[in-house]
Amino acid sequence: MSFTNAFTELRPRLKPYPGHFRLLVTSLLRNLTRLLALRLRAWLTGRKLIVIGLPERMGDIVACTPFATWLRQQHPQSLIVWVARLPYHEVLRGNSNIDALLSPYCITEWIWLKKFQRIYDQLYDLLIPPKCCEKCQHGLIKEGAAADISFQNYFDFGSLLSAHTRSAGCSLDEGDPEVPISREIAGRVDRLKLPERYVCIHTTSEDGLKDWQPTHWNRLIDHINGVHGLCVVELGLRSPLDRDDDESYRNLCGQTGLAESAGVIRRAALFIGIDSGPAHLANAVKTPGVILLGRFGTWDFYMPYTGFYADSRNCRILRHAGPVTDLPVDLCLVAVDEVLPVLLDTTEDPQHA
Repeated sequence: MSFTNAFTELRPRLKPYPGHFRLLVTSLLRNLTRLLALRLRAWLTGRKLIVIGLPERMGDIVACTPFATWLRQQHPQSLIVWVARLPYHEVLRGNSNIDALLSPYCITEWIWLKKFQRIYDQLYDLLIPPKCCEKCQHGLIKEGAAADISFQNYFDFGSLLSAHTRSAGCSLDEGDPEVPISREIAGRVDRLKLPERYVCIHTTSEDGLKDWQPTHWNRLIDHINGVHGLCVVELGLRSPLDRDDDESYRNLCGQTGLAESAGVIRRAALFIGIDSGPAHLANAVKTPGVILLGRFGTWDFYMPYTGFYADSRNCRILRHAGPVTDLPVDLCLVAVDEVLPVLLDTTEDPQHA
């Protein structure tokens, strides 16, 4: 479908959401203006303009940052632009392999931006179909080998990095995710006045399918405090634990942005979590981890990570053949008892700020 036809058909479909159409068009014009300015800059300096598109899902974006590193190695002089929704710019800002960030209003805008092929030299669409804005219902369609990858089979191709890059027509299976921590973010983390040493946890996933039982988390917190004498700091949007702050536990849910969360995780002695965005932050900032994985979709066994967490010396992955909610709590306690003393018995302060 041409851009003109798609534009014409979309407006009546969005009548129930009049503000959505107006903001979509406004954002499209703004980003086209920015792309044209970048095109001019690239032309004046004799460089290529390369666009990467992965607008949403923080964990996927972090997992795919090695793709920007690979592109920089392939095209060291090019201007590299990443298109991601504004909340996720925090984990991309400061990345030396990315020259500019664009923020689409919704997935539909990214689909439309792809159609202006004369503006850019190369474009890599890392999105895995089917994908569409819930209001626009304008679906992402891919052709060729990229169309073979979908949300029904993407973990069949390996890690998130492997699946997303294949969806873009490339093949990148290894690489270290990266989330820069600026001085400003480090200062914000300082002001949280966290304990000198602590364990960081994340307990809830976006859809709840990867969650562990709150009673297990509470038992784990008591165990870490009683056996290892460490405070546990919880991150995320919300906490399911119904637990008050005290010397053994600090609830930061809903109080930190993405970059601040990465900073908090970076200073932890250990990260313990389910398969979710903060686990990818922990991988990117290279904090040793214990990750709880169970059956997800059609997969009894899958491996989302590359880089630091792909090495078993850095990350203990606990697997359960059924849903992760049924993963035995004793399995996690044993893993923590094995890894924490080794991490704490070191001359180097684990808070690698």
